[in-house]
Order: sequence, then structure tokens, then C-alpha cells
Amino acid sequence: MRVELSSGDVDELEHQWTISKDSLGVGWNEVMLNFADAKKSVDGGVDFAKVCRFRIYNTQAGSEAVTLIVDDIRAGER
Repeated sequence: MRVELSSGDVDELEHQWTISKDSLGVGWNEVMLNFADAKKSVDGGVDFAKVCRFRIYNTQAGSEAVTLIVDDIRAGER
């Protein structure tokens, strides 16, 4: 799966994370994504003052359907 946070058009001003299916179990999973670990678009990544899109999508071709429920999203410092 991929998670993207963007402040521009597709593949622009974007931070992106990949989540391996093997790291997820059946049922609820807490997923923590570190901004420092994100793959950034060539323009430097998200402008955090102008975030306009949060996207989660399946990248595995031919895979079965995935049910995803997002319960809570938070961003902050540790």
C-alpha cells in the first residue's frame, strides 16, 4: 500500500510512504509514518501550510480487494 500526503497536483509537492502487506495483521493495525522516512517528490515534498490531499491506495497488481477503515489521523512531534 502507499500513503501520500500532498500540497499540489499528483506527484507534486508530495511525501510518500510504502507499507508492506507483510507488516499488517488481520484486524486493527496502528501504523506510524515518520516524516523523516518519507520519499519526497523531486520538488522537495509537501508544503505543510497547504496540505490538500491524503491518499491511501493498493499498489499490488492482481491482488484481492482490501478493506481499509481509517479511525484516526494525527500529525505531530515526538
